[in-house]
Amino acid sequence: MAAIGPKQYPYVNEITAYEPPNHVAWKAISSAGWVIGRQGSYTLEADGDRRTRMIFSITMEPITFAGKLVAPLMNPMGPNLIMPLLKQLKEALEKRAA
Repeated sequence: MAAIGPKQYPYVNEITAYEPPNHVAWKAISSAGWVIGRQGSYTLEADGDRRTRMIFSITMEPITFAGKLVAPLMNPMGPNLIMPLLKQLKEALEKRAA
């Protein structure tokens, strides 16, 4: 599920690169929402003692009429749309590390 605003939408991705524990990339297969993350990746890099930098990349694409109407607003809002996903990933990783 991907959360965009207060709603959650199911989506299906295909993993295109997997280099544990530092890198994963994907491409979109389907989404029930109004926008889809066409492709994306996470890369983790050591950043000092006990710190990790996460580099996140995603290409968003509208897939419905409503999505095309709001597409011009997506770039400025991008971080606000993606931050909930990154927060979910951070919480999952911290649980696993504990």
